[in-house]
Amino acid sequence: MDLEYKYYYLRAIYRNQNGLKLVLGGTGLGKTHGMREAVKEYLQSDIEEKRKVIYITNRHNLIREQEKNFTDAGFKCSYLKRNPEIILELVKRNSLNEVLEELERLNYFRFDEQLRNKYKRDLFFKKLIDGIKQKHDLLTDEKEKKSTLQKTIKKDLESDCKEVFKTLKDQLINAGRNDEDFHKQLLANEFVWKVFPYVEFENSPDVNILLVTIDNLPG
Repeated sequence: MDLEYKYYYLRAIYRNQNGLKLVLGGTGLGKTHGMREAVKEYLQSDIEEKRKVIYITNRHNLIREQEKNFTDAGFKCSYLKRNPEIILELVKRNSLNEVLEELERLNYFRFDEQLRNKYKRDLFFKKLIDGIKQKHDLLTDEKEKKSTLQKTIKKDLESDCKEVFKTLKDQLINAGRNDEDFHKQLLANEFVWKVFPYVEFENSPDVNILLVTIDNLPG
């Protein structure tokens, strides 16, 4: 059955330039394994101009499994998480300040009337990042886990992360509207990719697989 799904996927890939293929079938029939083998065979083929592949599911654990399997096989993936999750992960790894420093070096905020001022920019991001850290610490503290404020803290944490993401996204949009060459430079920057995995997927020649989780699949 795995092989049947594999060739089913390959037929769809070779016959269509682009599109979304909905795959039905019960658990344990080999849909996931067949897809993985089909993508590997396609990307390892001698086709000169290969199309990029997007895998969508509503199961987060399955996406992580796919990411590990493709990575172990030598492929590079971009994993598109929810916007707040992306920012929270950067903060937890102490990477967000590094990203901001690199964006500042690129003059990323040049088209924002407020944030192009370094003093205002530093205050703005410091307040949000400190707030994210404090709220995350409260949510992970054993003594606070039973607090009646958990839902409020989670909501506020997500709101702070969304605000950081939206602010950074707005700057990328502003660059596209005002300076085409600068925008292209940003799209090719690995620090920009850390915030926007879909940009990495579209602009990195090394990334051919985008992994996406959504809450509800079509149909």
